[in-house]
Amino acid sequence: IGAATTTATTTAVSAATDAVSAVASVADAADQHRPPSGAADLHLDEYDDFDDFLEMAIQFGYVTLFASAFPLGAALAFGCNLVELVSDLWKLTHVCRRPSATRRVPNIGVWGPVMQVMAAAAIFTNLTLFGLASDQLAAVVPSLFTTDEIDGRKAMLDGHGRYLVVLLVAMEHALLLVWLCAELLLTP
Repeated sequence: IGAATTTATTTAVSAATDAVSAVASVADAADQHRPPSGAADLHLDEYDDFDDFLEMAIQFGYVTLFASAFPLGAALAFGCNLVELVSDLWKLTHVCRRPSATRRVPNIGVWGPVMQVMAAAAIFTNLTLFGLASDQLAAVVPSLFTTDEIDGRKAMLDGHGRYLVVLLVAMEHALLLVWLCAELLLTP
């Protein structure tokens, strides 16, 4: 019984040692791919969110200010944002120090009003593009336009430009009024 117990104990210890070394080798392999944490990431640069917000604000401006000129821009921006999400995740976990929990803020700060100004400007730019640089308005208000006999393009009737300006200003004011009402109703 003594020899069998010793052999069993030796086998169990050997198996446990092998298991511990296997777990240790897996942990070592995981440590090579694990992002630094705690004291290990103190040598990394501190994360600065200004560039990320600036990049998103510029993209928001392109998409909203010129939506009527390039409607596919929103879909392309969504695809770019997916790539940006992965690259920012890698940057936050491998390149920069993790943001401190004490830096929590209730909103995006000055970027909120910047986005609101761009959204208001988008109303003006898109209506101007819609009214002056496209043929879409000719389909909505055909009484202001005539068809050119040579190339079939729509052209504004002489003396009807003032109606176009009044129509665009009325549409702009209506959209701004809807936006203001939404702000007043949805803001606590």
